[in-house]
Amino acid sequence: VALWAIIDRILSYRKLSEKEEAKFISRAKNLIERGKIEELKILAGESKTPIARIVYMVIENPELPRDVLESIFNSGMMVTELELGRKLTVLGTSSYIAPLLGLLGTVVGIIQAFYGVAKKGAAVGPEAMLEGVAIALLTTALGIIIAVPSAIMYNYFRNKITHLLARIEVGGKEILNYLIYIRDKSKI
Repeated sequence: VALWAIIDRILSYRKLSEKEEAKFISRAKNLIERGKIEELKILAGESKTPIARIVYMVIENPELPRDVLESIFNSGMMVTELELGRKLTVLGTSSYIAPLLGLLGTVVGIIQAFYGVAKKGAAVGPEAMLEGVAIALLTTALGIIIAVPSAIMYNYFRNKITHLLARIEVGGKEILNYLIYIRDKSKI
């Protein structure tokens, strides 16, 4: 399950190109400057990038006051953060639970080892305990093998989301401020 979440997030984040965002920002500002808000709505509606979705939300009613547009922008940023963080709970949970399950397996293995000795009596050799100890070590190792990559990838993706959100916020605010500037300038 953790591997599935890792692959899904890698593929998802790979689609978010910085060049595509810069191209969208440039086109959006050009359309705003020429007063072609309807074309910008079409462009933003067709694009699948987070910044385009946020811009689409803002330009649905470009005549609204600045504070309302900023509130819409902030709501879009929150929705984007939730979307980017999808499936990370799986990684966070598996990095925490896997060692606990390994520990549970260790306890079960040790119980099994002692049960094997108790069942056969005190005169048995160490082989009676080896199977239980082997199970204990195996489950501990599996727990660690799952937890370590999950924790590493969880932290990597959290950092990636922080970077993506900062990039989206800067670009989105640039378009928002440009929209308000052009809108207010044309009223003069």
